[in-house]
Amino acid sequence: EEAGHRPNDVSYNCLLNASVSSGSGNFHQAWETIAMMEKAGVAVDHYTISIMMKALKKVRNQKDVNQALQLLDRAGLDVFADEILLNTVLETCTRHRETRRLESILATFMKSGLRPSLHTYGSLIKASAALKNLDQCWALWREMEDRRAMVPNDIVL
Repeated sequence: EEAGHRPNDVSYNCLLNASVSSGSGNFHQAWETIAMMEKAGVAVDHYTISIMMKALKKVRNQKDVNQALQLLDRAGLDVFADEILLNTVLETCTRHRETRRLESILATFMKSGLRPSLHTYGSLIKASAALKNLDQCWALWREMEDRRAMVPNDIVL
C-alpha cells in the first residue's frame, strides 16, 4: 500500500497461504490477514476458504475450526461451484467430525445431479462413512463404478 498499490484478493490469499503454511501454521496471523482483507472490502473467495480448510489439517484447536467454518458461512459461497472447495470442505468436516454440516452437504449433493471427479467421489464416500451411512457409501460407489464407469484409485480406496 505504501507504494500506492492496493492489495487485491490474490495478494491477500498469498499472504494467507504463507501464514498458514509456515511451520505449524500461524492462525493468529491468518485471521489478522482475513480481517484486513474484509476491512479493505476485498471479498473472501473460494481460494481463501480452500486455504483455510487445507490449513485445518494440522489443527486440533476447535476454535480455529469453528472460526473457519463461520468464515465459510459468512462468505456465502456455494461449495458445489468449485470441486476443490467442495473437497476441502468435505475433508475438513470429516476430519473434525462436523456431522451436521456433512449431512447437509451430502443431502444437497445427492439431489444435485452433479458429476464429480474420482477424487470427489472419494471425499463423498469418506464423508458418508464418517456418518456411518453405509447405504450412501455403496450408492456413491455404484454410481462411480457402474454408471460413470470410473475405476477407483488409491485416493478413493
